[in-house]
Amino acid sequence: MFTTFAQQGSFTALVLMEFASFMAFSIASDWQKDPYRLHTPGLVHQWIFIPFVFACIPLSIWLGVYIGWYEGWLGGVTGWVLVQIISTFVLRTILIKCRILYAPLAVLMIPACIAGYWISIKDIIG
Repeated sequence: MFTTFAQQGSFTALVLMEFASFMAFSIASDWQKDPYRLHTPGLVHQWIFIPFVFACIPLSIWLGVYIGWYEGWLGGVTGWVLVQIISTFVLRTILIKCRILYAPLAVLMIPACIAGYWISIKDIIG
């Protein structure tokens, strides 16, 4: 089902986009749940994350559009669901088991957002 995407698309772009999207939703959730920075790293509450959190939120939908570009509407929806289930399980497990990795992963969200958009748009355009 995903042969066209495997040949022409980029799995790296998928991983980067989903990672950035997942971290953006985690950071936004922590902003709301912990406004006084009692249980989350202070780094996550810095102003630099605000534009990237807003830029990463559409990546969740863009991921399905990117897969659908190569595989059609049904393939895009199916791929989006599969990526959401697998990545939520993997990333949630990492953040629960290794809470100390939260701040470094939050910092890595910024280049992942930029690279995810760059690779996916470059693949679609050219």
